[in-house]
Amino acid sequence: QIKRHRLVPLIGQIFSHTSKGFVSMNKEKEKFLKRLKQLVRGAGIWLFDRGFDSKWMVSLLGELQVQFIMRIKSNRDVEVQKEREAGLEEKGRIYLETLLRTASYPWEIVKWVKKKEVRLKVGVCAVKIPGLGHRLWLVYTQGGGEEFILLTNLPVRKFSAALRVLRLYGWRWGVEELFRDMNEELGFQKIMVRTLRSINKLLEIALLVYIFAFSLLKKMGPPLAMLLE
Repeated sequence: QIKRHRLVPLIGQIFSHTSKGFVSMNKEKEKFLKRLKQLVRGAGIWLFDRGFDSKWMVSLLGELQVQFIMRIKSNRDVEVQKEREAGLEEKGRIYLETLLRTASYPWEIVKWVKKKEVRLKVGVCAVKIPGLGHRLWLVYTQGGGEEFILLTNLPVRKFSAALRVLRLYGWRWGVEELFRDMNEELGFQKIMVRTLRSINKLLEIALLVYIFAFSLLKKMGPPLAMLLE
């Protein structure tokens, strides 16, 4: 639960390269995302960490026509669409790491972390990934000890839109905590004594239990739900 909003697991999958029918990790990801799109009917804003950062994945998300926010690495070329807004002199392909050193950061966020003031500079830039046709947006930060580079197909033209993207991506940590809790309770990583089929069956049961508990809490109403939480 994050600020009165609950995280509800929908589907999960664990796979092995030794499984029958396994082709590649990318193929497994593609099948999983297509299942998810069918389940939610393409709704929502999908969040991805840097482990999903690849040109192939961005292309797939474009084909699926879903809204997404992905944290990416700086070791790639991008094509800047509005060079003046990004603080650049020329239009064209540029190495992302170079772009971030020369780009403008027109906005600032002030946050309090452990009773200490932290200032984050924020900038945005419309880009294209070379070889991919659709326009994307970068939201990047500076300061606070850890810099963020977020790639999204959500239009980001104003500070309020950039702030929304940053806040939405913050939900990813709640998802990680949820999986960590499930792993601690059910021991997904203790795979030496289980078959892949039994691990996935355990995962399905865990998801059903969490969904059932979420539904039960909603029916009980706020007072009792807060007590149980």
